[in-house]
Amino acid sequence: MRTLGREIISTRQEKLAKLAQIEPRLELTTLAHHIDEVWLREAYRRTRKDGAVGVDGVTAAQYEADLEANLASLLERFKSGRYRAPAVRRVHIPKPGKAKKTRPIGIPTLEDKVLQRAVLMVLEPVYEQDFLDCSYGFRRGRSAHQPLDALWRGLMEMGGGWIIDLDIQSFFDDVDWGHLRRFLDRRVRDGVIRRAIGKWLNAGVMESGEVSHPDRGTPQGGVVSPLLSNLYLHDVLDVWFEHEVKPRLRGRAFEIRFADRGAGLRAGRGCDAGAGGIVEAIRQIRFAPASGEDLFGGLSQSTARRGRRLATRAQLWSAGVYPLLGALQEGALGGATQDGQGSFHPCVTGSRSLVPSASSLAGVGPASGIAS
Repeated sequence: MRTLGREIISTRQEKLAKLAQIEPRLELTTLAHHIDEVWLREAYRRTRKDGAVGVDGVTAAQYEADLEANLASLLERFKSGRYRAPAVRRVHIPKPGKAKKTRPIGIPTLEDKVLQRAVLMVLEPVYEQDFLDCSYGFRRGRSAHQPLDALWRGLMEMGGGWIIDLDIQSFFDDVDWGHLRRFLDRRVRDGVIRRAIGKWLNAGVMESGEVSHPDRGTPQGGVVSPLLSNLYLHDVLDVWFEHEVKPRLRGRAFEIRFADRGAGLRAGRGCDAGAGGIVEAIRQIRFAPASGEDLFGGLSQSTARRGRRLATRAQLWSAGVYPLLGALQEGALGGATQDGQGSFHPCVTGSRSLVPSASSLAGVGPASGIAS
């Protein structure tokens, strides 16, 4: 029965993926009907059972004691709109290599994780058809090792080049909900799905016994949060670089991004002005067009460095060109924190969430001296 259920789900996901692929501009209005008892049961199977408990204190063993009834109740509340997303319990864990800095992690309740997983299983086949190949973080079939290989291959093909390393500070905490909703509107218009996402955004955060309600952000630790972050950065950064920046460059360029922990733009070979022009364009991506607040306020020419033609991946490691993925050692990517992220080391600070301004491309054009 379990195998049959998985086959049914796999078939539905394949159909969703095919529809999204052949209709890249289609707004999907009927998605929630895919989530039924079989779908929820599989979502529960895929949910981690050994994680910390949420605000309700319910463990996997307690939930499983009456699993079928609990899942049936969850499904009914989800479909009818009566589901109430509980607050996310926030804890702080040490940042690797940062003695006095911590990373906030949100811990949803087990039931909330199950429902988020079920919604993710619907959305993932759709957005996988839209996301670009330059994005690697939190995508099925992709790992943190692949962007390293992509960087190595790119540098080898170009014989070296400028490497511009970026990072986004506190991205999950600062995602702008209004812009996120507009990005979702382009693909997902199903009222049940969108209502659930809205409830998760507004659920609140419990810390030290007190509940607060931020007006922005998606808690790290939420099952659906990585997909929402990828969607946001796909629209703001990946598409922008692919369709607006690259055509204006004299020569080859490519981008590598691993979720929020580093948006790395890899520019082709060129003079100092070439790297500087791209750095200036990136600096002008703003939180809001009228705010004048730079996301990459700390970005400078020092973040652009010249790569050289390297014979092996080991030499590329030793060259120190991986601030994008952190100060990692070989094999250090196997572990993960509560939110599923590995250890990353930020190299450029910034603030707020990403929204492109009209001046995003200032200085990036044939007249700016960018060459390869």
